[in-house]
Amino acid sequence: MAQAFRRAYDGLAAFKTRWVTQSHRLHRGTGEASCGAAIPFCFSGALSMKRYSLLCLLLPALVACQNAPPTDSVYLSADEKAAVLAMAKTDDLAAIRRLIAHYEAGPAEAVAVENWRARARKLGDPQELYHHAARRFAQAQDEPDPEQRAAFFAEALAAAQKSHAGSGDPSTMLLVAQIERAQEQDALPVPSPDVDRSQ
Repeated sequence: MAQAFRRAYDGLAAFKTRWVTQSHRLHRGTGEASCGAAIPFCFSGALSMKRYSLLCLLLPALVACQNAPPTDSVYLSADEKAAVLAMAKTDDLAAIRRLIAHYEAGPAEAVAVENWRARARKLGDPQELYHHAARRFAQAQDEPDPEQRAAFFAEALAAAQKSHAGSGDPSTMLLVAQIERAQEQDALPVPSPDVDRSQ
């Protein structure tokens, strides 16, 4: 499962990232991408009370449309893992995706998951590029440092655009538009407070 970005954002941030990944991995190409399409809009950015309430309202619907397979169906036996790992090392994208699903199903596999996700992104996997874009987008909106926030936005946009180029998925185009809009708003100058000079 996805890991939390920071302790203060732990539970819900990890949940958000998990839904972004799983919804698009399971539903892309099946006519059910609308479940995932709503995720970046609802979960991106700092978690205000309004968004928390929206999360609570949308959770039952997301659970209903997820319909994820049981853990046993993605967890590999030792022999299966060895075979899939050998294929993944040859940059077989299907095998890499299978390994990612396996590691997500098991405990304490954060490093392995991230390593294989990075490899999948390098190979141009639209699903992992989308996942990375959504995660960086959320980090950007929760980042107080302007330079780091701009870097997160840029990384998120590049990953989302590359994902869309490889898949043409409408939900990815929605994420691209949301990142671009957030970038524009972030670049706007902060108005100076009015100073009362009458005294």
